[in-house]
Amino acid sequence: MGKSEGIQRATLKSPKFPAMARSLSNISSPFYRQCKIRFFYHEMGITWPTMYLRIEPTDYAKPPIDIWRMGERLPGLKNTGWRRESVDLPFMESDYYLRFDAVRFSVSEGNSGLDDISITPQCFIQVENELNAHLLLHLLLD
Repeated sequence: MGKSEGIQRATLKSPKFPAMARSLSNISSPFYRQCKIRFFYHEMGITWPTMYLRIEPTDYAKPPIDIWRMGERLPGLKNTGWRRESVDLPFMESDYYLRFDAVRFSVSEGNSGLDDISITPQCFIQVENELNAHLLLHLLLD
């Protein structure tokens, strides 16, 4: 965890992922909105850190997109359990990275964790033809 001026930061960055197939952005496709990242996270303590998930295009001229933020809770609530999340990934027409960032003040009495991070197989399907997309979906479901 890096430190600067009383703030502690941790970053977990993925390998580079390939651009998504156009069928993932087509509302009539069976793969529409089927690209997801799934993971477990926990937060513990009286004061808590903040955690974000961003998707970053490899084209650095395009800004990162915040796609998830750890839920807020009431001050003083102690939570030690793991929670499961499933987050839709927006369509990416170019290669991209996924990046988790955790931030907390040095005086915080809490921490956070990540585990069992996975991405649905649909994120990597490279079908541009809708007929092929329907056939592939049928094969996957059988």
